[in-house]
Amino acid sequence: MSAGGDAFRGALGAPDPSVPDGLPEGTANGYWERLKPELGCGYFMDRYLYLFGEKLQELTTCLEAWSFVVPHHEPRVILGYNAYGALLVLHENTAEPWKNRVHVLDPLHVTYTTYPSFDFLGLIGSWLPEKRIPGFFDTSVYEAWSNETGAYLDPHEVLGIGVPLSLGGAMALDNFAAQDIVEYYKTSGPTYEKALGKISTREKR
Repeated sequence: MSAGGDAFRGALGAPDPSVPDGLPEGTANGYWERLKPELGCGYFMDRYLYLFGEKLQELTTCLEAWSFVVPHHEPRVILGYNAYGALLVLHENTAEPWKNRVHVLDPLHVTYTTYPSFDFLGLIGSWLPEKRIPGFFDTSVYEAWSNETGAYLDPHEVLGIGVPLSLGGAMALDNFAAQDIVEYYKTSGPTYEKALGKISTREKR
């Protein structure tokens, strides 16, 4: 097993349950094809994370719905998401592969962010297994919801935040609701865009 695969499996284990591969052939300059047998595809951390699995590329609709924070880039590959709908998105650079970068579309803060050395191999070898992505691994609300319902979220279902943290909301169960991830992004986008626009206007005064 590679060093990256060993770190990933050591921290997150095997997918449970596993699902078919959902990443395009050639993703990350071919590294995905080499790592796929080591990592697997599906649910991790008691279904808090969904990584590399089928139907992920259908979620490009979420990026389009939040175009007010997500710049257009082609090609881009959705690698996975957490229970709150935070998406991991790889910006491919086929001409200069060393410039590939992973971004996080974070609905808790309504941001689209990348970090130094946050490429595909860095994601696998350190950012995921060491839980380094800011805010991405706060499982508190997910655990509270799981304890209250005794259930798992359905496929493509997330706990969508009502009022984002950046707009004064809280990491509290009553500020979240289980809903389809695409519908969450479609319905929340116009509201958040308008709210962020008002904040920006106030800051410029």
